[in-house]
Amino acid sequence: MKLIICEKPSLALNVARSLGQFQKREGYFFTKKYIVSFAFGHLFELKSVNDYFGENKRWQDVSLPFIPEKFEFKLKNNEGIQKQFKILQKIIKENPITEIVNCGDADREGQIIVDIIIDTLKTNLKVTRLWLPEQTEDTIRKELKNLSPNEKYTNLAAEGYARTYLDWILGINITRHISLKKGTLLRAGRVMIPVVKFIYDRDLEIKNFKPEKYLQLVSETEGIKLEVKEKFKLKDAAKAEEKGHLLNNSQALVSDLKKEKVKKYPKKLFSLSQLQSELSKSHKINFQASMKSIG
Repeated sequence: MKLIICEKPSLALNVARSLGQFQKREGYFFTKKYIVSFAFGHLFELKSVNDYFGENKRWQDVSLPFIPEKFEFKLKNNEGIQKQFKILQKIIKENPITEIVNCGDADREGQIIVDIIIDTLKTNLKVTRLWLPEQTEDTIRKELKNLSPNEKYTNLAAEGYARTYLDWILGINITRHISLKKGTLLRAGRVMIPVVKFIYDRDLEIKNFKPEKYLQLVSETEGIKLEVKEKFKLKDAAKAEEKGHLLNNSQALVSDLKKEKVKKYPKKLFSLSQLQSELSKSHKINFQASMKSIG
């Protein structure tokens, strides 16, 4: 009997349906040849700094950068997650499982999510990989006949672990460093830093924006309006006139004309949040003022 561990419940249900008749149990699906169970994404997380010390230490008492000699994972402190992991342990203990199938999503994160679970289960069972580029029933049935050794994806798993470790190193150390310097909690990380920088740069652009007048070439003849997308600065008026003169003395050929009927439907009525967003965007009315107006 094979135990298929999927990354999430929805995928497990798709796999079970592809196998034909199945029975639903708490935390898994059961057929004659397969048991299909699941995680809820990440059941495990990297240990915290205090986990490595075995005690709670103040941030200022830990030398930075802090990098563990060996990264270790722990089961998340969540009742539902811990219950699901116990179900996986019970399945292996009480059923004649001969093979475990890693059915994480077809990427490096999906690979290690299930790899970590299998490693923690500590079995000597054969481990294979169900790689699903798409999750249709036909694809699932086809790929179940072509399972690969899980070792084939060792390099992919290494990429996943490397990114996870780097995220931890950057997030933990930078957050602690800048928070201690500032005297207040400031969270940072690999993704957060560039996102915040982008928002900051955009805010500066808006703050320092200075509207400028420009020239644009427009022509309307016999109800047909033509507009040149190119915009000219006021100081380039001569260049704009030269371009307009060139276009006026040139001929154009309409090579294709298409007509189509388009039905336009009125927009749906505003919800309160949508109305407030529209008032803020179009009329610069803030939340408090909009509530008074709406009321």
